[in-house]
Amino acid sequence: MKVGMSVSGLRVGVASVNINPPMGLRKGGFRLFGEPITSVDDDMELGVAILQSKGATIAIIGCDLGSATREESHEFRDTVAEILKIERSHVLFNLSHNHSAATLRGNNGSPINQEDLPVINEYQNGLVDKIAQCTRSALANIKDARMAHAWGAADLN
Repeated sequence: MKVGMSVSGLRVGVASVNINPPMGLRKGGFRLFGEPITSVDDDMELGVAILQSKGATIAIIGCDLGSATREESHEFRDTVAEILKIERSHVLFNLSHNHSAATLRGNNGSPINQEDLPVINEYQNGLVDKIAQCTRSALANIKDARMAHAWGAADLN
């Protein structure tokens, strides 16, 4: 067996960071949800998972943002792809749809006041930096892993 190769051939690395927005930034959303953020009850997170097996690498970005434009999504995915030296198509960007996250430059329904733009730019640029940081940390912490599945039933709902 090669050094650094798990029995299953699967290696996984993960990392996450806090992405709480600054107070006063507007939430993304239409009509009812576009008011400024005044508090954070539960921390918002951004995480990156890297999976490697049989010479292939994929990554998943999980993010507590409410929405992102196609261009913003491409920027986030390209950041990970460049660090890992993989194609953008091997990076999944997943959002947890919510109405508590800050709006990004792409607007996504909330009117952007010109005076808010510097804060929005700083927050969004910080997201790109945090995605890069998470990707590098996940890669540095990659370990042998295994995957399993099971069948069952739950009498819920």
